[in-house]
Amino acid sequence: MCPIKKSKSNRIYPRDLAALGICCAGARGVFTNYGLSWTDFVRDGADCGQLLALGDPLVTEVVMKFVQGRESQWAARKSKP
Repeated sequence: MCPIKKSKSNRIYPRDLAALGICCAGARGVFTNYGLSWTDFVRDGADCGQLLALGDPLVTEVVMKFVQGRESQWAARKSKP
């Protein structure tokens, strides 16, 4: 069961990778290994739920870091007056 609901807001983009400590060359290799389109990722991002469904431990770790970081940002915004 995927802990993330599929929606436009649950997409990870190349711009998010650097903040997670992931280089684009490494991510591109992962996309190639799973037969995913790097071009589509660059243009449209990737759905977090679909990435989690790959079952790859490294991919899962990156997605979960992304989601946790985003949730922290949302919480910080809500706590501001």
